[in-house]
Amino acid sequence: MNDTFDPENERHREGRQESKPLTAGDKGDVVRYNKTIGAMITEHFQSCKDTDEDDTPTLPARLDGGILPVDIRCHDDAAMVVGQIQLYKDTADRYVAQATQILEQAKRKAAWFKTQAAFVEDMYKSKLEEWAKDNIHGKARSVKLITGQGGTEPAKMGFRSSQQRLKIVDSDKAIAWARQQDGIDDKLLNVTITTMPIAAAFTEHHATTGEIPDGCEIIPASDSFYIK
Repeated sequence: MNDTFDPENERHREGRQESKPLTAGDKGDVVRYNKTIGAMITEHFQSCKDTDEDDTPTLPARLDGGILPVDIRCHDDAAMVVGQIQLYKDTADRYVAQATQILEQAKRKAAWFKTQAAFVEDMYKSKLEEWAKDNIHGKARSVKLITGQGGTEPAKMGFRSSQQRLKIVDSDKAIAWARQQDGIDDKLLNVTITTMPIAAAFTEHHATTGEIPDGCEIIPASDSFYIK
């Protein structure tokens, strides 16, 4: 028999002797312990916000940095290990809940900023367009602006040219016309649950023949103003 003193075994021996139902005083200690762990988790959240942690589990360890028992030899050992399993799971759930909350807040903020941008753009777009027409000269089609608002690229506004194009304005008329085109009607229509005209096929037919199908019209070439 090995009589060498082993602190670990001694601790387990003491633990087996002291395993008993919790008293009122013990329960108070548990409450205080749980509050301490709760504060520790909160501090852990704050310290990990801007760090990337290794995904590899570290064993055996408690969330507070302590060491879990190697063997389960008494009630206290079992309670400690199961408690840590629950604590890790609860902490994971709290991270997920926190991430979900942050994402929802970000979506609401983004929607608000987009609404504000659209409001200001609608208010000033015509005035900015007039200014651009007067201040963009020669072959230039745009102007860069130093806004002082940061970003990776300077702000820009200007004009884009769009070519003349065929547009389907009445699908029913376009479908009726396509059905009269023997030999190419299957290329002009997409027949699934509902029948829809294929815009690209109509455009190709117009480019080839010059014909303007029923239900279609020509959108002339134009310049459109943009802000980027």
